[in-house]
Amino acid sequence: MIEKMMSDEKELLERLAALEHEQWVEWSKSIAESIQRLIDLNRTGGLNIDAVRLLTNELGRLERWEKLWIPYEELSEEMKEEDRKYARKVLKELQKM
Repeated sequence: MIEKMMSDEKELLERLAALEHEQWVEWSKSIAESIQRLIDLNRTGGLNIDAVRLLTNELGRLERWEKLWIPYEELSEEMKEEDRKYARKVLKELQKM
């Protein structure tokens, strides 16, 4: 019985972590779209030097993010653990109910 409960909790944790990853992917892609619009604006010379510096910093972030726009199951264990951290927070809140 305890093994089943532990197995069920682990399965729920993984499902919640996968959902967290899916939400993050959607959020990060929406941010990426905004950054892409800035890149397009910069190509027309529409940004000042401070905006260009900021955009340059954001390009590095985009490069890191794009590598993570994969299904949860394909993430490294290290990256899965990042999603599990938030899944544990959800579980903790649910247990308070």
